[in-house]
Amino acid sequence: MKYLVSAPRPDFQGAIVGVHFRDGAATVDPTADNIQRAALQYFQRANYSMVAVEETPAEPEPGSSPESTEDLFDPNTRSVEEVLAHLADADADEQARVLAAEAAGKARTTITSKGDQS
Repeated sequence: MKYLVSAPRPDFQGAIVGVHFRDGAATVDPTADNIQRAALQYFQRANYSMVAVEETPAEPEPGSSPESTEDLFDPNTRSVEEVLAHLADADADEQARVLAAEAAGKARTTITSKGDQS
């Protein structure tokens, strides 16, 4: 089942923990992969408004090429050292997304404890 997630700002355009929002809304499919599942868990913890929705194909904006979750850094396929290096160079949204994916996946304390230090 997919969920329609509403950003705190209804006009928000951009990515939050690897999920792309348009006009303050995004669709998350927790069955797609660990990254989407972790993002949904992040949105739940952060008290984002969420509604279960029927599956409908999303149409990309004309002239845009949305980032695929396949292109996102997946900590569950990387070593601790690789994840820590990625976190050191990542912005706050990417750090939150990667830490959420790690917590939902391997949950290695060496990595997840970095979220406690932010």
